[in-house]
Amino acid sequence: MGTGDWNDGMNKVGAEGKGESVWNGWFFVTVLSAFAELAERRGQAADANWCISYLTRLVKENNLPPKILIFHRFTKNMLTDARKIHPTPEVQFVLDMDGWGPVSLKTDSYKSYVANFPVEFTGFKLFYKNDTRTPRGVKLSETQMMTPRQVLAQKPSPIYIQYQ
Repeated sequence: MGTGDWNDGMNKVGAEGKGESVWNGWFFVTVLSAFAELAERRGQAADANWCISYLTRLVKENNLPPKILIFHRFTKNMLTDARKIHPTPEVQFVLDMDGWGPVSLKTDSYKSYVANFPVEFTGFKLFYKNDTRTPRGVKLSETQMMTPRQVLAQKPSPIYIQYQ
């Protein structure tokens, strides 16, 4: 958080006596914990379906070509109710494996978070910089940028591939 935070009575403690806010930490934990509960009860599919409905209406009202809605998923808990998502002919839904790291992590994440929960289409995201970093304890061969052949070898083969 840094030092010398709001008027929370903690202005003389912390790093070099310049203050450290306990209030901000408490606030974030309290609010985010409550929000996480609310989001989990509501379900992420409800948000995706709202977006699909909204885009479907825009496409129909304006005689537009179909649109694509891309949901980036990089953790298991980001989308716990994928089977409740209902794409329409006007809005094509891509569940995209997002996240950077070693090849084995990316392919395992794709299998666990995307391939086992295909809504309509699957996607795969690659990072020019972060996918090639070598974290401690990871083999150098694991930190190479995946080739198009490696990405397309995933089952099911991703229809959408994004490079960042």
